[in-house]
Amino acid sequence: MKPRTTILLLVALCALCAGYYLMLRSEEQRRLHHEEMKRVFTFEPGDLRTISIQQEDRRPTVGVRDDQGVWRITEPYALDAYQELWDRVAAHLAGLMDERTIEEDPDTLDDYELDYPRLVVTAETRNGETGKVAFGMAGPLQTNRYAQINGGPVGLVDEDAYLELNRGLEMLRQFYLFPAGQEGIRRVEFTWFWPDEEDSRAGGPAPGDESTQVVIEVEPDGRWWMREPIECPASIAEVTRFVTELQTETCKDFVDEPPSLADYGLDPPAARVTVYAGAGENPQTALFGSLDGTGDDARMFAKRADAPAVFTVRKELRKHFPESIDAYRERRLLTHPAGSILSMRFTLRDATFALENDPERGWIVVEPVVDDTDQAAVSNYIGTLAKLQGTSFPDPEEGDFGLDDPMVALSLTFDGADEPGEIRVGGATANGKAYYVTQDAGAVVTLDAQYTSYITDVSLFRFREKKLLTFEVEDVVRAALEFDGVSYVFEKPAQSWRITEPDEKIWDSQADMQALLEAVCPTNAQAIEAKLRPGDLSVYGLDAPTLTLALTVKTDDDPDQQTVLPILRIGAIAKDNSRERFAILDGRPEVFRVRQAHVDDIRQALKGVRDR
Repeated sequence: MKPRTTILLLVALCALCAGYYLMLRSEEQRRLHHEEMKRVFTFEPGDLRTISIQQEDRRPTVGVRDDQGVWRITEPYALDAYQELWDRVAAHLAGLMDERTIEEDPDTLDDYELDYPRLVVTAETRNGETGKVAFGMAGPLQTNRYAQINGGPVGLVDEDAYLELNRGLEMLRQFYLFPAGQEGIRRVEFTWFWPDEEDSRAGGPAPGDESTQVVIEVEPDGRWWMREPIECPASIAEVTRFVTELQTETCKDFVDEPPSLADYGLDPPAARVTVYAGAGENPQTALFGSLDGTGDDARMFAKRADAPAVFTVRKELRKHFPESIDAYRERRLLTHPAGSILSMRFTLRDATFALENDPERGWIVVEPVVDDTDQAAVSNYIGTLAKLQGTSFPDPEEGDFGLDDPMVALSLTFDGADEPGEIRVGGATANGKAYYVTQDAGAVVTLDAQYTSYITDVSLFRFREKKLLTFEVEDVVRAALEFDGVSYVFEKPAQSWRITEPDEKIWDSQADMQALLEAVCPTNAQAIEAKLRPGDLSVYGLDAPTLTLALTVKTDDDPDQQTVLPILRIGAIAKDNSRERFAILDGRPEVFRVRQAHVDDIRQALKGVRDR
């Protein structure tokens, strides 16, 4: 094809595309113009200052929007408005369309049931423009509804528009107990009122007086903290549930002009909740009274302190009210986030050791310095520690609880905290079922004995690598074994194992050699018997070991390169535990305990060795 022809075709294609685009744009403009012509009112939603909604046989609900765009209900009572719904009503009113005009100048409204309208909505803009629409019965197809605009023509409007505007007072008023905004509640004050009962003793609080106030507040780091009646960490789980309930609770069954608050258990009330939400300083207070009804359908009467209306809320909300001053106290020993721990120092009565959380290497034992920290063991310990919870808060006046000379003291430092925390384990309670323990924030709690042992039964060995000998079985190319006084040498020059010592011995099955290697892979220490092996190893049966094993393995990087692993020696059975034997490993100074099963499994595997 000639270049000139190609250019002409491209020009034609561009012209067609441009024409199609202009046609679509023209059609869209015609559609928008048509819809604009169908609009009943000329004002925009943001222009509206006042909207009155009068449902059939009800008083009008009037909302007024101030210069900041905030709606406020002025009739039938001065009430807070549900902002999102009023904005939605304004948008649908401004966008109302006359789908088809039925009569320009109707003689009678009876035929459309507009003589007594189902709904009348009137509005006024900031510059004084007004609008009015009255809704009658549904149209023949039930998708439209007859409406009269500004007292003039009758037309058909969309049924959905009618439903959007047909809002009652209970929907238009603010029905959330505590509108908290996006930032949420940041402070809660709670108190019970003293009841009007005989237990109000002489000289004590009078019925209707507030009892001890419980105050909880969120810290900048997101933790909840109790401010009153004592300064201490608050339970994140309990407080979060309570705050969530307060923020999401909705009110029903409004009585705007209650004849007597006493009829609802609100004179005096049973409890008070005051919240602070967002960045503002203005508190919101609700008072709670008696139950309305019985059984599962019962609800609780309540009212806002700044409004006369009485309403009901779910009775389940009462379950979250603190029954005591300790109800919302943090009971966990570790009140800081587990992930924020930077270091741990254990002080036992016979030893001290410390660990630090290195950003690159993870947890390492730094006192004494060792290079075999077991990361999983440290993580598991911290994870369990984070779950331990006290059962009660004893009175500090009762004594020192044996905490001046603790069995264990665990000092912790935290990311973002200026001061370290310390968990100490003191003496047992009088019944011996629990121990006195401090939280990392300093408060004393009682901890069940079964859980206390998790803290007290701790040693450096717990956080060290337990694997004495580990390898990939397929990488082993030579094994030198002395077992029960007999020396064996096994080699794998190719794919099969052969016995080079003793002479004239062969394997009955290659699987037996596999079983022999698997019997010691891995070999884990069950405990440290001695931190330093003595000169005389006979007490452990290690002067003449039952088993001595030296393995040679090939490396992944270079198959021709071979490495001899540290030699493992297993000695006598422990007198206090027949399932354990003593063992040592070249390069390690300790005497360990390992499982008796290693010896049993090797003995079983060697039954596959026979004469050639």
